[in-house]
Amino acid sequence: IFCIYIWFCVIAILAFGCYGVLIKTPAIEDAKVDTMVFQCYYSAGVAIFSLLIWIASDVQNFTFSYWGFVFAFLWVICSLTAYNAIRALGYAVGPSIWAGFTIVVSFVWGTVAFSDPVNNVPGAVCGLIVLISGICLAAASQSSLPTKLKARFGSELNEEFIHKKSEANEANADQQVGVGRFLFGTCMALLTGLANGSLMVPLRCFEHGCFGSEPFKGSEIASLAFLPSLSIGVAAVTPVIFLFYFRFTIPEMHLKVVLLPGLISGCYWATGNFCSMWATQFLGQTIGFPLTQTCIVINGFWGILYFKEITGTYPIGIFVAAVVVIISGAIMIGNFA
Repeated sequence: IFCIYIWFCVIAILAFGCYGVLIKTPAIEDAKVDTMVFQCYYSAGVAIFSLLIWIASDVQNFTFSYWGFVFAFLWVICSLTAYNAIRALGYAVGPSIWAGFTIVVSFVWGTVAFSDPVNNVPGAVCGLIVLISGICLAAASQSSLPTKLKARFGSELNEEFIHKKSEANEANADQQVGVGRFLFGTCMALLTGLANGSLMVPLRCFEHGCFGSEPFKGSEIASLAFLPSLSIGVAAVTPVIFLFYFRFTIPEMHLKVVLLPGLISGCYWATGNFCSMWATQFLGQTIGFPLTQTCIVINGFWGILYFKEITGTYPIGIFVAAVVVIISGAIMIGNFA
């Protein structure tokens, strides 16, 4: 049975690793689609496909909970900040930062709020420290650090070669994210991690009851029974945030450009979310959900190999090191928690 839930983790990793790829399609970037506009189609995809998953599961009873609105609010905020983080830092670095911080936030929720058992507190704390170090490394790969390292160590090793490649070095330096954009993207990624790490809290509260709410009393799996509330919440909360975001005006919606990418992205995310909820329910908030965030490996492949967001030996080396450190921290938490 344990292996089955590990497979749920694997599917969630693949889905979460690919769901944001369509955000960076040339058509969407050329049209300069606003974050909130894309979110509308994305939310529609999540609401529709989450409901289809619930229907396909043949659950006998319909259960509604206001925790679905809490989930939806956190998720929309998470998606908006993630969209901005990807635009500012790229599809490799942005998700790496928020995935690492997601694990930290999720671990804190599980241990402090829900009293999930921790077998080895010092080991778990070391895992958190390793995770935070990995987050810092991921951010550094898009800062001026790789250029400084290359200038310092490269010149010491082969000064003549550096002179011959001066034009290439300048081009690589120009590709580094500007300071303002870098700080903005990092803040957006950290906010994404804060919201993303809290996403499973409404499900736990729906299932077990918390903050004065009654626990779920049905015979179905709670993660399945929660899906209608999630869909209704997303469908209700998104328009409200949309109106406040645009101050009650209607922008250009780019229907032909965004409709299909938004719905497909929603399908990917709904699949990943469903699998991560199963993993969280049976492996625990402390272990199950954090493991799904190792999707940063898939994000990294897309960012480096397809989008060419990180180029040069030093930036790629720092990013790969960051991924290894973050996954090592996640494994440490999984073993010690």
